[in-house]
Amino acid sequence: MNPAKESTTTSGPSALGKRAQIWHAFNALDEQKKGEVLKSQLKVLTHNLLTGLGLPETDDKIEAFLPLATALSFKDFMRFVEPILAKAVARFCNADDVPILLDRLDNVCWFICSRTYVSQPGRTLDGDNCFKIWCVFNVLAQSGDDGEDPVIPVEIDREEAEILVQKVHRFIGIGYDKDGFRRHLGSEDRLLGFPQLLKLVEKYLFGVDASVVNKVVAEIHEQYVLGVLKKGYLTKKGHFVTNWKERWCVLTPNFLRYFVSRDEKELKGEFRITSKCTVENVNDRSGSKQSKFILKGEGKDYEVSVPDPITKTEWVTAFNTAISYHTQLGKESPMKTEIRQRRLSRLARMERLTQEQQQKLKQKELIDSTQQQLDQEMTKRMDAERRMQEEEEKRLRDQELMARTKEELEAVSMARAEAEARWANETAQLERQKEHLREMQELHGQLSAQLEKEQKAREQEELSRKRQEEIIREEVQKKRELEEMRTALESLLMDEKQKRENLEEAKLQQEALLKQETIRLQKLEREREEREREYQVAWEKLQLAEREKEEALRLLKKKKETPFGSALFRFVESEATDEVPVTPVSHRGEDFLLSEGAIITQTKSGSGKN
Repeated sequence: MNPAKESTTTSGPSALGKRAQIWHAFNALDEQKKGEVLKSQLKVLTHNLLTGLGLPETDDKIEAFLPLATALSFKDFMRFVEPILAKAVARFCNADDVPILLDRLDNVCWFICSRTYVSQPGRTLDGDNCFKIWCVFNVLAQSGDDGEDPVIPVEIDREEAEILVQKVHRFIGIGYDKDGFRRHLGSEDRLLGFPQLLKLVEKYLFGVDASVVNKVVAEIHEQYVLGVLKKGYLTKKGHFVTNWKERWCVLTPNFLRYFVSRDEKELKGEFRITSKCTVENVNDRSGSKQSKFILKGEGKDYEVSVPDPITKTEWVTAFNTAISYHTQLGKESPMKTEIRQRRLSRLARMERLTQEQQQKLKQKELIDSTQQQLDQEMTKRMDAERRMQEEEEKRLRDQELMARTKEELEAVSMARAEAEARWANETAQLERQKEHLREMQELHGQLSAQLEKEQKAREQEELSRKRQEEIIREEVQKKRELEEMRTALESLLMDEKQKRENLEEAKLQQEALLKQETIRLQKLEREREEREREYQVAWEKLQLAEREKEEALRLLKKKKETPFGSALFRFVESEATDEVPVTPVSHRGEDFLLSEGAIITQTKSGSGKN
C-alpha cells in the first residue's frame, strides 16, 4: 500500500530545499512500498547525507528518536534529519558554500535511488542523462499549500510534463503532436511520477542520435536546474582593445559568462548581474554596428551587438528578467517563478471547476428537491381525487340502492293487490271448475273411446317417422361424400393455378434472358464491325507500304549502274529474300500472315498471295 499523499512542513529550512531528493532516496529504501523504512537503514542514509555534504557526524541518534518505533515514515524521518542538516550547515558552512552543498546532496540522493530508475529493462538514456532529467523532475515537483515543500509522494502535473515534451520537440526540430501526447498517457491520473516522466522522454528521444540526445537533455537541464535564461552568440566590444569580437554567451540570473566557442570549454570572462545593473538601448547609426545595447553594471559596462532587432529584443528581455531576479524579495529563479505561476493558475482553475461542480450539484439537488415536492403534491392530489371518486361512487350506489328499494316496495304493493284480486278470481274460478268437473266426468267416457283411436293413429305415425329418419341418414351420407369430392376438386384447381403461375414466371425469366442475350449479340456485332474497320485501315496501310517498297526498288534499279547503287540493290534483294517471321491473324474464314514490309493472304484451301 502506497503512503498517503501529504504536504509535510516543519519550522526552519526544509533540508536545504531538497525534500524531494531525500524522498527519492527514502522511497528507494522502502522496497515493500509500505511508507516506512527501518531505523537501521535510515541511520545509514543519514550518515551518507552528512558524509556526502562533507559535514561531521552529530551526537543525535536515530534510535533515541521515537524509541518505541522500529521504522519511520518519511514525515517522521524529516522531523529527525532536517534539524541535523540545518544545524550542521549553519555551523560549518558559509553562504558561498550552500550551492556546492546542494549539488552534493543531489549526488548523494541520486546515488542511492539511481539503481531503482537506471537499471530498469529497456532503458535507453544513460545514467548522466537520467540524473539530469531527475533534477528537472524535482524542480517541477508539485508543491504543497505553502508553495515550498513538495507533496509526498513527489509527482509532477501532466501540464508540466507536456511543456517539457514540447521543449524536447523544439530542441530536436520536429513538430509537436498534442493528440499523440494525450493518447500516450491515456486516462491515467493527472500526476506523473519520475519513472513515467523518464519513460515519456525516452519515447520522444527514441531513434535520435546520441549526441543530439545529450545536447537536448543538457539544454533542458540548464534551463530548469541551472537557470540559464538565454544562450547564443553576441558581438562584444573590447575594453582595452576596442575591437569587436564574437563570443558565445550564457546568461543566468547571476552571471553573463562568455566563451570562445559554443562548446563552453574556454571561459573568457563573466559579468556579475546585480539589482543595480541596467540595459541601455543604442540607436542604430550608419557605418557602425547595428542592433546594439549597453549592459551597465557595477564598475564595468559591456557594449554588445546582435544580428537583428528580434534577437536584440530577446536578449534585452532576458537581461531584464535576470536583473528583476535580484530586485524581488525571495530571489526566486525565473524558471521557478514561471512554474509557480502555472501551478497557481492550475489551482485557480481547479478551484473554479470545483466551485462549478458544487454549484451544479446544488442546482441538481434543488431540482431533485423541487421534483420530489412536485411528486408529493401530485401524489396528494391523486389521493384526494381518488377519495372524491370513491365517495361519488358510494353516493351513486346509495342512490341506486334507494331507487331499487323504492321499486321493490312499489312492486310488493302491486303484487299484494294483484294477489287479493287473484284470490277472489280463483274462488269464483273454483266454483266454475267444480261445475266443469262434473261436465268433464261426463265427457270422460267419450274421450276414452276417442283415445284408443288416437293411440292407433300414433303408432302408425311412429312407423312413418322411423322410415323418414332412415331416408334422412342416407341423404346426409350422400351429402358428405359430395363435400369430399368438392374439396378434392378445389385442391386440384389450386395445384393447376400454382403450376400456371410458375410457368408464367419462367416465361418472364426466359424473356429477360433473351433480351440480355440480344443486347449482348448487338454489342458483339458492333465490336465485330469495329474490328473490320480497323482491319480495313491496316490493310490500306500495308498496301501503301507495299507500293512504297516497289517504288523504292524501282528507284534502286535505276541507280544500279553506279557501284554504290549496285551494292545497295544486292543488299536489298538479299534482305527481301530472307525468311521473315510472320504472325497469323484469322478473320472471316481467311488466315492472314503479317510480316515486316509484307502481307500474305492464305485461304483455308492452302493457296496464298504475296
